Amino acid sequence: MAFQLTRFVDVQNARALEPGGAFNSSLARSTRRCLTVNGQSLSLDAGSASYAAIDTGTTLVGGPADSISVLYAHIPRSEAFTGDSAGYHTYPCNTNVTVTMNFGKRIIVWPILNADLLLMQVSGNSCVGGFFPLDMSGTSAPLWSIGDTFLKNVYSVFRASPAAIGFAQLSSRATTRSMNGQLGSLPSPTSALWRL
Repeated sequence: MAFQLTRFVDVQNARALEPGGAFNSSLARSTRRCLTVNGQSLSLDAGSASYAAIDTGTTLVGGPADSISVLYAHIPRSEAFTGDSAGYHTYPCNTNVTVTMNFGKRIIVWPILNADLLLMQVSGNSCVGGFFPLDMSGTSAPLWSIGDTFLKNVYSVFRASPAAIGFAQLSSRATTRSMNGQLGSLPSPTSALWRL
């Protein structure tokens, strides 16, 4: 199975199903090797602590609280929420943040667009980031859950046997306004929209 997710930024009347990614129930596991923020490589745990679920049913990217705190420490003027939103972070909406991720044994890094890292504006110039703390301690589940914040930036391929996950750079057509953020009719499985 392979797919590309559509992004809708500031589109108030977007429907639950729009042209773009129609597959939303895959869960696969990979080893996350590297995470950089604004050019600074973050120190992350190795071994099973670096496992990540590649999950199209998750909107954000979740990981261990200490790693998430280190990530936001590299974003100028970011602040941690308190109370019911503890663990989430805000940062100035006009801050250009560069985040990249790397998986497995490959040296390829995959950037996350600033628009995809920014989850929502909460007030004035304060926006919530798309990474959040995820406590998976005491379970056999991977400590990281990689969702749409990342997946909107790549073409994803999942293979069941033998198990494998692959990513590819999106084509210029896939990243144009015609496929990202335009309201329209749903594609059929044989439409040109699926032949990227």
